[in-house]
Amino acid sequence: MNKLYIIIFFSTLSVSSFGQRREIMKADEYFDINYYIEAIKYYEEAESDKDIGDRRAYVTRRLALSNHDIFRYKQSLDWYVKLFSLKTRLSEEDYYNYAEALRINGDFEQAKERYFQYANLVGDEELKQHYKTLSEWSKSNNKQSQIDIFESKVSIGDRGLGVAYYADGLIYSQTKKDFKESKTPFYDLVYSKTDGANFGTANELPEFENNEFFNGGAFFCVKDSTLYFTSNASDRKKFRSLSPRYHLSKDGVNHLRIYSSKFSNGVFQKRIDLSVNDDDFSNAHPTLTLSGDTMYFASNRDGGNGGYDLYRSIKKSNKWSKAENLGEKINTDKNEMFPFVKRSMLYFSSYGHMNYGGADLFEAVIHNDGTVSLPENMGKPYNSSKDDFAMIFDDKKDGYFISNRGNDKGHDKIYYYQKTPPDTIMATAKTRFDLLGVDSVKVSLNQITGGEINQVYSSYTDTTGSLNLVLEKGKEYYAYFIAEGFRQDTIKKHIPRNDRKDIVALFDNTPLEGIPTQIKNIYFAFDKWDILEESKPVLDQLYYYMKQYDNIDIFIGAHTDCRGIDSYNNELSDKRANSAVSYLVNKGIDKSRLTWKGYGKTQILIICGRCSKCTEEQHQKNRRVTFEISIRSKK
Repeated sequence: MNKLYIIIFFSTLSVSSFGQRREIMKADEYFDINYYIEAIKYYEEAESDKDIGDRRAYVTRRLALSNHDIFRYKQSLDWYVKLFSLKTRLSEEDYYNYAEALRINGDFEQAKERYFQYANLVGDEELKQHYKTLSEWSKSNNKQSQIDIFESKVSIGDRGLGVAYYADGLIYSQTKKDFKESKTPFYDLVYSKTDGANFGTANELPEFENNEFFNGGAFFCVKDSTLYFTSNASDRKKFRSLSPRYHLSKDGVNHLRIYSSKFSNGVFQKRIDLSVNDDDFSNAHPTLTLSGDTMYFASNRDGGNGGYDLYRSIKKSNKWSKAENLGEKINTDKNEMFPFVKRSMLYFSSYGHMNYGGADLFEAVIHNDGTVSLPENMGKPYNSSKDDFAMIFDDKKDGYFISNRGNDKGHDKIYYYQKTPPDTIMATAKTRFDLLGVDSVKVSLNQITGGEINQVYSSYTDTTGSLNLVLEKGKEYYAYFIAEGFRQDTIKKHIPRNDRKDIVALFDNTPLEGIPTQIKNIYFAFDKWDILEESKPVLDQLYYYMKQYDNIDIFIGAHTDCRGIDSYNNELSDKRANSAVSYLVNKGIDKSRLTWKGYGKTQILIICGRCSKCTEEQHQKNRRVTFEISIRSKK
């Protein structure tokens, strides 16, 4: 009886082991050709066998990787947690991937620990500092872009392949009609009319050739009525043929290529294979400048920084030039993809720059010579801890992007966004001492992006010295006031991202030596000599002037109106002049640079005949404070 039991036991064990091996082999086949949904099915079947033994760690690791690669980040993290609970040898890559999964799921503290373990294993202290900075940035950066986001109801399957404006709607990728949830999806390009987040029925593009696999990453160039798009090199699967005529790589890989299709006579013409393509690497996600002569795209060709990099090609005589890498400011050792160009700005998605997890949206300035600035993260809510990419927008700066935020299944959705109303502030140019508005002053508004300052608007002040500036919310600016004929002809004012206020540039209308210059807006209470609060800003300008020019001495004179007796007015005006001097001394001006005198009513400015006939306005003009400068020669 015992002998029979042993035979049955080993027979069962053999069948179980054979089943595990078959499932794992089948899963590995799918994993190797990136069919992760099918691979997960077989890995899960193998992992559920309690007798899997020493293969459990291998299968668990593959489940974590497979879920990650179809953007099921929550499931991927669950499998990494399980992997790290097993008594198995862990690789450097395991620690890195676990850290990435933690950060994408918002656990920045644990992610930092795992990054440190990874850096220690590879023995790189600089890498450790990098991941410390990255984790802290993800946790603490609260840059907010002022937009309202609306989730569309359109279904695009497991992965978004970009969106493009066309006619009065959008071109985007949608799973093929025969798609089943249990299989890796393939995509066709379709078109829908749109009204914000509302999409009409998805229709096939007229006479457009969708091949058997991936069709997406499109851009419709209005200039030449041509659709540029991404598609696989061949309808052949890699194991069907290695023939060069199918544009498969030397290893039999069916890479992505960029094609164009002219829209003519109401239909899309036969696709054209662009010269930037090659059988041994992928090109994807084309976008063109308004002129249609410069194309930006993503490629994983040799010689890049790693993963997919962004490239540029110039159209000359209907031929595309050799692709030029945009350089290390833009490209990292991770993936940079989905470029979009609007005027002098480049927008793209990156896994490699400082981000909140997954792919984030970035912006950079394109200079006139073609070089590109350091990119700047666009902040929340454009970005989340998941994948955010493929942003486009129109001239109103309302637009679309794709994200898999808000769900654990990794499904991408198209989001529509609207810019919230901009801020408007008043920019005013005045003369420093009399605070009169200066007209025709040029005001150059410059936005700070990626650490660089770039002009976005310029105009001139009106007759009151004022100009309205319209500012995007969440953006940082400098305003430059430029006026000729003043000691300082350019004044720079900083405008922060938030808590904005009107700005005033004060130009020195330099007084002439020995000639009294009236200080307007100096007020005293009746029969008092204390400086009123509303008078202090004017005296502050005199203080700044004296601090700026240390070889200037000032004489302050105070005057009363014609009312009252002489002795009283002389004493009152002397005290008022002294109050102005004391204010400046308390601010930090050396008293030796200041002299003063009260003139009472001995130097009446407006004579009314008899004092009783003066209006209150005339009296006010007679009650004045003046100053004279004297210039000491510098030693």
